[in-house]
Amino acid sequence: MSTVLERTRALLPQLRDSAEATERARRVLPETFDAMSRAGIFRMTAPKTFGGDEVDFQTQCDVLAEVARGCPSSSWAATILSAMSWLAGMYPDAAQAEIFGDGRSWATEDSYTATSYVVIFGGWHNRLSALARMNEHGDDRKTRSAPRVVPGRTYRLRIERRGATVSWWVDEQPMLSMQDRSPLRGSGHEYFAFNDWESEVWFDDLVVTPL
Repeated sequence: MSTVLERTRALLPQLRDSAEATERARRVLPETFDAMSRAGIFRMTAPKTFGGDEVDFQTQCDVLAEVARGCPSSSWAATILSAMSWLAGMYPDAAQAEIFGDGRSWATEDSYTATSYVVIFGGWHNRLSALARMNEHGDDRKTRSAPRVVPGRTYRLRIERRGATVSWWVDEQPMLSMQDRSPLRGSGHEYFAFNDWESEVWFDDLVVTPL
């Protein structure tokens, strides 16, 4: 199995080719971000328990130096993100689980497939909310454009799966519901995902109750 340093070195041609375009765009290009994510650069300092490499500080520096050889701007972004993974690894286990998820399912590209159901509230710049089975872009997802998230307002969300039915309420008002002929349960499907997708929405005070 290759190391994160070896995978990073393999990215050097792509990083060099995209460096000038990155400077013009004044941001890391999406294809560069996806490549670094797939290489494990952002999660290299995350705990092994949650799918990271848990590398030491010297290895982190070596990896970031390799990225900088190809594209200094991309290395700056990778420095920030990998440092945040290290910082999150200092939190209590429950907080780490909330941040890192199941240690296997995380976004490596713009299109993300989770391991269980996904709720997106006020997503896509507050234009759409969705309830999805693993793939938030899947054809079987349920969506609606209203209500939109009101800045500064606190909402109470409730999500239930009873048998083949997954239901979502906002402030006790029905939001979305879907029928799943093969309900996700058991090992590999223990987590329920919340997302905002390009909107300023925060989720807190999570309570999980068996039905």
